[in-house]
Amino acid sequence: MLRTLYNLFDRKKRPLRQHSFIVFRDKGLAFGRVPGDPFLWALPVISALDSKSAAASPPKFRDTSCPPVWQSDIELLTARELKRRYPDMPVFACVQSPIERVVSCYENVILGDMPLTAYFAEKRFSKDMSITAFAAKVANLPDMNADNLLRNQTSILNHRKQLVPDLLVDIDSPDQQAGALSRLLKAHGVKMPALKRISYSARHNVLTDELLDSSAARLVRKRYARDAELFNMPLYASGATPKPLSSRPVMTNAVQADSAPRL
Repeated sequence: MLRTLYNLFDRKKRPLRQHSFIVFRDKGLAFGRVPGDPFLWALPVISALDSKSAAASPPKFRDTSCPPVWQSDIELLTARELKRRYPDMPVFACVQSPIERVVSCYENVILGDMPLTAYFAEKRFSKDMSITAFAAKVANLPDMNADNLLRNQTSILNHRKQLVPDLLVDIDSPDQQAGALSRLLKAHGVKMPALKRISYSARHNVLTDELLDSSAARLVRKRYARDAELFNMPLYASGATPKPLSSRPVMTNAVQADSAPRL
């Protein structure tokens, strides 16, 4: 009941927060959008799917310009709307390890040139806070009203406790799912664009190491325990494997130990 009431309020305050699925009707495919690095990394694929922007130059990772896809004829739907209108449409999404995602968010929100958005200002984040202070604050925010940059990816991509995407691509180790993504795109008349594993900056790696060496890392792991299921990661600090959100097999060929992102 509380969640239902909150969702009614949230739809008025942030009307597009739940609209996480981009539908390409002419291709018969949908994309689950996780804001931040996962969406930016997937822009070449999205550009290939969008007939109006496919002829343009492939977008660069973290390009600050407006992606052409927002100016084209697409549908931006909630999970509920997607399932009602296109129940059998294949869906894919890109995901990122929790630690890397928090560090990237810190770089963009705190270290970036733009002022804090209303949400982060309202939650009393500050431009001078450290990565460990940022991570600890993020870990204490309830997922129900978190900005999509901070929400569990499982929350963004699920409907009625079932993950919506048929295929999840780990952007830190995309080779694991490249074959499946290529086959999916080919089946819908789209050529697979060149995709690369993210090459994080030296600053990003320094921030990641600083976070991993702090007590805030444990808080982040606990906060995003459900997300770690997407990567089929081993035991957590609690000593127990997180209970699966869904028994649906959405990710095969789990990340190997030698290429696993830092969680």
